[in-house]
This record gives sequence, C-alpha cells and structure tokens, in this order.
Amino acid sequence: MNEPQWWNDPKWVADITLISKDMSEKYADKTIISVGQSPAWITMGIGMIRKMQGQKAGVSYIPFTGCFMEAASTREMPARASDPDPEKPRLVQSFKAMANRNVSAESSAAYQGFLKRHHIAPEDLAARAQDGERFVFCDLTRTGGGLASFMSEWVKESTTEQCAILRESLECVTFTSERHTPRTHFHLEGKMTVPVSSYVLDDDRYDRLLNTSAGNSICDKSTRLMPVYQLYATPAREAGYYIPHNAPIVAEIKETLHRDIQTREHGAGWPGLHADMA
Repeated sequence: MNEPQWWNDPKWVADITLISKDMSEKYADKTIISVGQSPAWITMGIGMIRKMQGQKAGVSYIPFTGCFMEAASTREMPARASDPDPEKPRLVQSFKAMANRNVSAESSAAYQGFLKRHHIAPEDLAARAQDGERFVFCDLTRTGGGLASFMSEWVKESTTEQCAILRESLECVTFTSERHTPRTHFHLEGKMTVPVSSYVLDDDRYDRLLNTSAGNSICDKSTRLMPVYQLYATPAREAGYYIPHNAPIVAEIKETLHRDIQTREHGAGWPGLHADMA
C-alpha cells in the first residue's frame, strides 16, 4: 500500500502551519526570506497567515541548493545588549570551504548576477533596511553548513558599508533537531557576524520537515516550491539554475496549507502552538 503524499498527512501539514503561525507572531514586523527549498513551505504559510489577517505577505524566496562550507570552530564570547538573548553568551560558529566542492569564478559571477537581477543582493536589502525594513533568513539545518554556504556567497560582493547596515537589520532563524547543538551566531570571515535563533524541534518533527524537501528531483512530480540554484557540479547535476515543471502539485500543496490555516484562523484555533518549539 502506497504511503500518502506528505501534504495529505495531517501531522505533516500541522508541522508546517504551526511553525508558520509561531514565526508570524515572533517576527511580525520582519520580512521572512526562505533560503532554498527546505523552509519554503513554512515561509509560504507565514505569507498566507499575514494576508488572512489583512497584512502584506512580507515573505520572499532565494533559490540556493547545496553545501560547500563546513564547521571549522566554535567560540564562546560575551553577549551583547543587541543579541536576541543578551543573557546568554554567544556561541559563534566559524566555517571553512570544503575541499571537494569548488565553486568556480564563473558560477559565482552568474549567481551574483542572478541576485542583482532579482533585487535580492545585499545592496538591495541594505537599501531597504535604511527605510526601516528588517529581515529574517530561515533554513532547515544540521551543522549550518548549507546556510553558511549561502551567506558566504551572498555577501561576497557586499561593501563594508552594506555589511554594517545588514549587521543591524538581518538575523537568521534555523530549524534544527535535538540531535544538533544550535549556535547563536555565524561568523562570515572578513564580512560580518550574523545572529542566529533556532527552533529546536523534537526528532520526529524535524525528520518530517526534512522529508518535505529532501531528495526533491527536478521533475513534474517534485514537491519543490522553489527552483534549484546549485553553484557547484555533482555527479547528478551540473552547476546552474533548474526549474521543476510541477505547477499542479505546487497548487495542490498551496490549497492544502491554505485550507488548514483558514480553518485554524477562523474557528478551530491553534491547538499545539508553541509545543516542542524552543
């Protein structure tokens, strides 16, 4: 007997919509940006909730796939008053490039051009931050290497002035499990240190979220909301930008999430909200 698709399983849908609701409350005044596919359906849920409440969706998506940075060292440092939790010392994670995953100059230049054409480069967010906008990058992580890979590439061409603005207007939120130790900051060598808050989920919930995006191929049966943008070649795929032609499946998932959120917002309420979310 075939297993039901994840979006037809109430537990999986609840995982996404409950986290979406929690984030919509915690980060009510901030633009939520999905880094890659793994948090994309949560980000979509946040936008749906905000629009049902008569607000702008306030969400965005940046295609990014893969990992070419790995954890190098962790330092404990004194907290600062501006930290998300100024009562706790900083656990600052540094990263280094992985030896076997090289991003070519051509691939990097192409991605920088992509960011600029879509107005999601650091210069764009820094300009919006000067008008008062604040941003949250989110990602599903184990060690944080994937998010660090994106961040290191994203800030590569940023100026000192832009980094100074982004330090005050940008933070990261990760979804991780009890198996992994969350860090409070990511250090991007030569650029900036970014504050990181984490949803520490029980292992079952983390694994279900992981399975909504893990192994999503580029085909018409994919459940990807976002295209793939991979900066390095693998045996399975060349570097570059790939769009899955799966509009009917995406529409079905959107309808399922919207129906669950609408039911909760307009009657059923949000039982289980904040449970198992640190």
